[in-house]
Amino acid sequence: MDAIDIILIFLDIDFLPVTLEDKVSRFDANALKNLEILIRNCKLATGKNVGIVLSSSWRTYGDLDFLRKLFKEHFFSNYLIDTTPVIDLNKRGLEIKTWIETNKPKMNILKFVILDDCAGIGLEEFGNKFIQCDEKTLFSRTELDSALKIMLN
Repeated sequence: MDAIDIILIFLDIDFLPVTLEDKVSRFDANALKNLEILIRNCKLATGKNVGIVLSSSWRTYGDLDFLRKLFKEHFFSNYLIDTTPVIDLNKRGLEIKTWIETNKPKMNILKFVILDDCAGIGLEEFGNKFIQCDEKTLFSRTELDSALKIMLN
């Protein structure tokens, strides 16, 4: 079986600290819109598949089917293809590297970007593919522009 060509977004999702159901409905609207812009632009510009691999602690709430249902009201849920393995929540870089190595036979990863607000958890080693989002402004226009530059060049 041939590997599929894909563009990936490793995604950490931030939210307001309320109940699980409320967290989903209270994602930042601007951050969600910018994520949608990123997905649509990558898909339109390249004609390739775009997938989201959830790398945040959200992945500990349930399996992929549960997460897709939980996030179903949001555009990005249609692009969720997997979650990174839980090795150590403080070693997210290692978890992403492990996911990439495990999935190489199935996927030809053309480009990827990591959107996360955490530093010091092994993501810096990915260089400019790691976009550190501000924990207050989240995935703002500045981070969107950086992500588009990486994904479309």
